[in-house]
Amino acid sequence: MNADNRKKVLGAARNAVKSGADRRSELLEYFWHRSLGDICLQLGEVRDAIPLLKMALTKTTIEGYLKDTRVKLAGAESQAKN
Repeated sequence: MNADNRKKVLGAARNAVKSGADRRSELLEYFWHRSLGDICLQLGEVRDAIPLLKMALTKTTIEGYLKDTRVKLAGAESQAKN
């Protein structure tokens, strides 16, 4: 992202999605989905971010993480409708 190479970052994110999440713990899965969702949002790929953020919500019970992810998801869904 810092190198300002949108195409390369998006390609890496999509490859990561194809590879799948680290399944050693649900918390790692949460951060994996959430981080990729954040990257998609930063790149303006809102429709790609939505399923990642939804999956992140299923991987944690920590209220702060749930709240923050729900806010991001709501924003992404709102953008996707426009």
